[in-house]
Amino acid sequence: MSVARGEMNINYSNKHLQIGVAYGIPILFFAWAFHYIATHPHDFVKLFSLSLSLVLLLIFIQLISIWVSGLFTLLMVKPYGIELTFHDYFGITVVSRSLNIILPMKGGAAVRGLYLKQQHNLSLTDFSAIFAWQSLLTLFIASLLGLSGLTWLFLQTNEIDRLGLIIFSSAALIFGVLICWSPTINNTHNEKIKKLKNVLDSWKKLRTNRTVIIKIGLLSFINTALSTASIALIFYALDNPQALGAALYLGGNQDVMYHASITPGALGVVEASTVFLSKNISINVSDALLVALINRTLIFSVSGLLTPFYIHRILKKQSSIRTKI
Repeated sequence: MSVARGEMNINYSNKHLQIGVAYGIPILFFAWAFHYIATHPHDFVKLFSLSLSLVLLLIFIQLISIWVSGLFTLLMVKPYGIELTFHDYFGITVVSRSLNIILPMKGGAAVRGLYLKQQHNLSLTDFSAIFAWQSLLTLFIASLLGLSGLTWLFLQTNEIDRLGLIIFSSAALIFGVLICWSPTINNTHNEKIKKLKNVLDSWKKLRTNRTVIIKIGLLSFINTALSTASIALIFYALDNPQALGAALYLGGNQDVMYHASITPGALGVVEASTVFLSKNISINVSDALLVALINRTLIFSVSGLLTPFYIHRILKKQSSIRTKI
């Protein structure tokens, strides 16, 4: 009894620690950001020089990014005999992105899993496999692109960010091994190991479909390329154009950090890493902070504006299904 109570207390403490980290990091980062802006107001006047045409182009890039992210789901459920319409995969991606901003640890993905289970009878085990391996493929490609950007910068300047080199090299190696190596687990009565076995078995089903894997790899490349384009355009609009290597480096970092998601929507983590890594490659803090904040605002705005429409559509669809039953 005392052992069980001790385990409950540990779980309770861990839960509070996770919540503290998830919401503490964004609070600390934005407290620092507001203080920095307040003490360097002249550095942020550039914000008002952004043209309407550029803002519209950046919004368009965000819409394409949502569409590409939705295509991940469309492709990865096909081996399970599920066909999704445009509004299905685009809509659940929009809603998932918005909920990720509120919920830590990619909480929006859980809603996507429940939707696919209710609407298309996709088991949560199969969804877990889809989500886990989609994330791994994306992280692997983003790490490689970030590493290539860093290499490009080295060839141009003969200088290298050693911390970035260690992070991206390690990430690419780890994610690459996890993708290629899929161990076989024997049947067991342990529930946790059984769940892991089911996820690995589902991955093997996906991995045999090389066409899907190649397409997912291509979509991962496009997604990081879109992040890179957005970052490069914002720097250009701030009269501080960056070399393609720098934009690629920061774009790869952005995609890696978004998937870390120890905070809601990786809030504070993406921005802090952008500022820190930018400083390491001789980009001033003010411009790096502006780029991070503009990028985040665009993501909030585009997903936030579309979410009510798709939530209404999903609820209406569920209501019609219940009526038929």
